[in-house]
Amino acid sequence: TAAPGSPCPAQRPPPRGRWVLAGFGRFGHAITDMLDREGIPWRAFDPAVSQPDEQRLIRGVHTDTVLRDAGIEGASVLIAGAAVDAINLGVTTLARRIQPGLFVVIRQNHVQDRALIAAAHADLEFVQSVLMVHECLQILYTPMLGRFIAHLRAAGSALAAGTLARVRAASGDGAPAAWTFECDLAQPGMLSAFSGSAGDALCIRHLLANPSNPVERLEASVLLLERNGAAQLLPADDTELKPGDRLLFAGDAGARAQQQRYLLEPGAIAWVCSGCEPPRSFVFRWWQQRMGAG
Repeated sequence: TAAPGSPCPAQRPPPRGRWVLAGFGRFGHAITDMLDREGIPWRAFDPAVSQPDEQRLIRGVHTDTVLRDAGIEGASVLIAGAAVDAINLGVTTLARRIQPGLFVVIRQNHVQDRALIAAAHADLEFVQSVLMVHECLQILYTPMLGRFIAHLRAAGSALAAGTLARVRAASGDGAPAAWTFECDLAQPGMLSAFSGSAGDALCIRHLLANPSNPVERLEASVLLLERNGAAQLLPADDTELKPGDRLLFAGDAGARAQQQRYLLEPGAIAWVCSGCEPPRSFVFRWWQQRMGAG
């Protein structure tokens, strides 16, 4: 969802050793749920701990004593996830004094504290306002992209990794543009495609061909097909399309501009579906009609 062309940040996977969490609100709960699924040991401390029977939770504030009780000396990762940015910076500083090699994830709660959080030089930063802005822009500009990401989250990490590989193979490592293509019969290109006058049945592969030279593939990949309320993730290129289908593509912004020709130009659709460039001038169209009538 970043601006098209923005470089993708390098992945910095945290180690799988023991984790210590400062703060155990909604953010901490979400992280520990994930850690439990992965079988990673953890301990957390918070002044408002309400589960005294949970041995992994400590009631306390960010002090040297509480950090040591939480096992910071043998920990590999620190999550500074309190709701106050000054506390997150303070606990990071204290923890590094005890365990200099910690992998640190720090949470930023307020925009005005950006300089404070940057001073921590954490390995990863969780900035809620930035995430919210990207989510809102994604929904406003390309609602279908929001639905695709929701499907992808539910499908699991294996499919997500395959999707990233598919997009990068088609359009490079930068953040791609995303757009929706609608098989709308009100568009002259789509009316020609579904009337049978263009040649072969319209498939996804036709929309991924360069309309100026159909043997070349556009720098784009298809992510989602929506039809009659049903969604299909990563549909195959040979999937036959129907009127009313909606497709989500990701790729180069120039590929989007080229693909839009299929909506407006029946000749472009006829070329990719039939393999023959249709006559464009009046004389050649007249000659084709005469030869067909003969």
